[in-house]
Amino acid sequence: MRDVTASGRRPNRDEVERRRERGEQAAREGLALRESTGHHLAAVRAAWPEQLLSRRTTLGLLMVVEQSVDAFADGFERAQRLTVRQEEAESDVVPGGLPCTLCPPVPVRLGTSSGGPCETERSRGTGALWDQH
Repeated sequence: MRDVTASGRRPNRDEVERRRERGEQAAREGLALRESTGHHLAAVRAAWPEQLLSRRTTLGLLMVVEQSVDAFADGFERAQRLTVRQEEAESDVVPGGLPCTLCPPVPVRLGTSSGGPCETERSRGTGALWDQH
């Protein structure tokens, strides 16, 4: 990405895909997306040119940063979706013989839940969803 930033050009497909792969790797390693994005932005800040930049150049640099962070997050989320699908496909019953409907859903366990009221009730084990069983 330093080359992209220095030249002012847009990242090519391979460069964007490498960012996605880095995001997938971070997710597989169990790193938090927020922390990983923070490290990414800190690296951008450290590499930012010392001289004053024109508005056009600054906007171009920010566009590269935006594309890079977006690709990283896309890869991160893609790896998490794959993990969810794999876990759901592996078993309809969790260890101990409890039906999966009695366990918090995988997105809640991974911290990727939308946080809606239904998900919150399921993750806490309260509410109408639990009363049925």
